[in-house]
Formats: sequence, structure tokens, C-alpha cells
Amino acid sequence: MTQHTNSHAEFSPSELVNLRPPGTKLSSADLAWLMAAGALAALAVALIHMSLRIPGHAIFKPLLPIAIGLARAPRHASGWVAGLGAAATSGVLLLGPWGHIQVSTFISLVLLGPAFEWAAQGWHTKGLLYIRFALAGLATNGIAVLVKLTTVSFGFEAGGGRGFAALWPVSLFSFLACGAVAGLLAAAICIPHSRRDDSIHQP
Repeated sequence: MTQHTNSHAEFSPSELVNLRPPGTKLSSADLAWLMAAGALAALAVALIHMSLRIPGHAIFKPLLPIAIGLARAPRHASGWVAGLGAAATSGVLLLGPWGHIQVSTFISLVLLGPAFEWAAQGWHTKGLLYIRFALAGLATNGIAVLVKLTTVSFGFEAGGGRGFAALWPVSLFSFLACGAVAGLLAAAICIPHSRRDDSIHQP
């Protein structure tokens, strides 16, 4: 019998899952759902005020709409569509008095969907998916904290001022930790919607 030589051959079919079924395209309903998810994420960032004094915690505000959106419509480019919805809604909010989104928060808001889409690509064990999602969240907040350090240093962004810049090693750790936890929470939402790889056959 011919040996199965792909990279997943060492796993049994029940161990491998896929969060994004292959061969599927975004439908009109999917587009509407994902744009709405991105819009809700932006509204959550702009209008929900959390009293937590933990640098990087803002990533948790858009987490639920984005994660549910990707779990409901796990298609190619779904994360980018959700990010587009978040960016468009943020632009509308900036034109009116309905809320304020800082530059660093906007970056993490827009990148969250694409980052989680990357994490969901391909067949993986559930354990590896959790790791990939944690890395996706960590990378998203890592970029956000670098943007915040830059904008605060040049006076383009409030929220921390010189105190934030002076404590940047602690702030960096807090941003990365919040990002990783957010990724794990997103994985916990998305993984129950995965399907097993029944196409992999043992030799």
C-alpha cells in the first residue's frame, strides 16, 4: 500500500482539525456577517470604557465580535474583511462625537482579524492551534505597543504620556501577555467550530 507522505502523516485523522474548510468562498451573507463583526469590534473599542490599568488590555474589547465572526464564517480572507469593517467603522466614528480610538488601539483592532485568520490556516492539532492563536494575539499587540511607544514619544497619542514611555519594559510585557491571552480566548471560541481531517488515511 502506498505510504502517505504529507506532513500530517504522523497524526491520526481524529487528531487533526481545520478551522477553515478548504474550497469555500465568501458568500454575500458571509461578507455581511464579517463586516458587521468588524463594525461591532470598532464600536466596542470606541464606546466601551474599561477601568483596568493594565497596558494592552484594549485588545480584549474587539475580541469577541472578531472571534465569533471568524468562527461563523471561516473563509479565505474572512479576517481581512472583518478588519476592513473595523477600519471603515472607525473612520465613521472619527468623523463624529461617538467615540475615540487611539492609533495603537486602531492598529490592533484592524490587524486582529488577519492575524487570527493566519492562525486558523491549515490542518493542525488542537494544541498547535492554541499556540498559533496565542502567537497571533501576541504579534498583534506587539505591533500595537511599538506604535504606541512611537506615537507617545512624538506626542501624537495620549494615555500614559511620559509614564508609559518610562515604564516601557513593563508595558511591553503587559501588551504581549494580553495579546497571548486574547489569542487563547479566540482559539477557545473558534476551535469548537472546527472539523476533523477525515481525508487523511493511515497506511
